[in-house]
Amino acid sequence: MTSAAYLTDIPEDLAAEAAQVPGLSKRLASFLRAEVSQHRRRQSHYSLQTTQLAAQAEQHAAQLIATGTSPAQARAEFARQYAELMKDLAPAP
Repeated sequence: MTSAAYLTDIPEDLAAEAAQVPGLSKRLASFLRAEVSQHRRRQSHYSLQTTQLAAQAEQHAAQLIATGTSPAQARAEFARQYAELMKDLAPAP
């Protein structure tokens, strides 16, 4: 069994107080199981190609903002790229 301290840094004062909470370790373990399960579902829901294309579109929008493009213009560009992505992923007729 691995201690939560190996997963994240827990401030000493918080750890000392948390150790006094009855049943906290069971609730933390339950929370972690739920988070891992949700993460697995998210990963399996989208293909690697779709995830990569979406990440590229997000990076491009961030670059537009960095170069002075307004958020509205960046959203419009992202929407255009997203529509293109969906068109490319649609099954051929």
